[in-house]
Amino acid sequence: MGTWFWILGWILSILKIAGNGFTVLLVGGQRRLRTKTNALIVSLAVADFCVGAFVAPSLFVCHIRGGCNWPQPYASWVDFIRWLFAYASTMNLCSLALDRYMAVVKPLKYVNFMTARRVTQLTFSLGLIALGFMIFSATMVLNLTFPSQVI
Repeated sequence: MGTWFWILGWILSILKIAGNGFTVLLVGGQRRLRTKTNALIVSLAVADFCVGAFVAPSLFVCHIRGGCNWPQPYASWVDFIRWLFAYASTMNLCSLALDRYMAVVKPLKYVNFMTARRVTQLTFSLGLIALGFMIFSATMVLNLTFPSQVI
């Protein structure tokens, strides 16, 4: 069972890296594909690329090491980065859904609302929101796990 898990995990990881890398290269290489919506798609592709490049390989390294029992009482930086990429991917997917919703429901307001500057601001703020949510959730988990220590 464990062998099939790792084989499937590595196949999915390689497919995720290849597919999202191809998306980034395709949009970056074709001038006419550089639209506001495609900027959000590229942001999602970069986040998913990072998930594919980091999650399965880091879990595999932990498995080979015999477990990821880190010496410090807090979550390791590997776990932090793994969850940060997952949150960033989820936030980008939500922003893309919101973008498409605005384009369909309010098409006339969408043209004026979604400027290139607003898309750039949205993309950078998603990373900050994911980081903030990650720090908040990690703090809550640590406070519930170690209630006697002040964090």
